[in-house]
Amino acid sequence: SVGLSDTEVQNLCQEPDADTKDFILQQFMFYIRDPKLTLHFYTKVLGMRLFQKIDVPSRKYTAFFLGYAKKSEIPADDKDRTEWMLSRKVTLEMVHKWGSENNSDLKESDNSHGSRRFGHIGLMVPDMEATYARLNKLGVPYERMPRDGKGILSGNCLLKI
Repeated sequence: SVGLSDTEVQNLCQEPDADTKDFILQQFMFYIRDPKLTLHFYTKVLGMRLFQKIDVPSRKYTAFFLGYAKKSEIPADDKDRTEWMLSRKVTLEMVHKWGSENNSDLKESDNSHGSRRFGHIGLMVPDMEATYARLNKLGVPYERMPRDGKGILSGNCLLKI
């Protein structure tokens, strides 16, 4: 079997619709087993900075948001930092389920979506209702709407590809 030809790829890739001009790829989320090793690797080895750490005790996990920025660009105030972080293009969101670092039986595919540690791709959109109307018009099936209503769409919530 041969991969797609250049012509097939060109025919499959469309020019972006004007309705998507203000969308940004905001985050790529995946699950991590050991935050100590992972944070060291992404900050020390790859040179990223921690933008935000969010503990979610009710669901027993911590989300770490990392990316590239100068230290002076990152707001000190939690609320300002969260807003700033969610406006950034392409951050990594790494979710650590508490206790997973001690589970020697944990397999690479153990997460809530059954995929290989992948969580979702998050997009920031200027108008949630208009975006959902567009998805409906295009016949894109999705499982649920985002819970917070703040303009964040997650790939695992939207697409069944």
